[in-house]
Amino acid sequence: MPYAAGPATQGTNGMAIASMVLGIVGVLMCWCYGIGALPGLIGAILGHVSQKQIRERQQEGKGLAITGIITGWSAVALTVIGIVIVVIIIANDPTFWDEIQNGSSSSDWD
Repeated sequence: MPYAAGPATQGTNGMAIASMVLGIVGVLMCWCYGIGALPGLIGAILGHVSQKQIRERQQEGKGLAITGIITGWSAVALTVIGIVIVVIIIANDPTFWDEIQNGSSSSDWD
């Protein structure tokens, strides 16, 4: 006597997977000239959209979507913090750009 099959799942939501990947990439790149904010923001948005799809379509991947949201918004926050730190450094040291443009020699550190 065959067993009755359980309800068929729709599989893992692809947008949730993309959300998690972009969130992680955003965190890893958040100190690269502010580039990490873009994949982080996209990952967070995809995470929110995928949560809605997961509820409506009875799919799997809720944890992936939550991970994408958390890492995505973390990447955006870390990027903003990094930019604020750089702006504060530049504002407090008016010779900052001169030193960068002229290059600093090893004798400056002696």
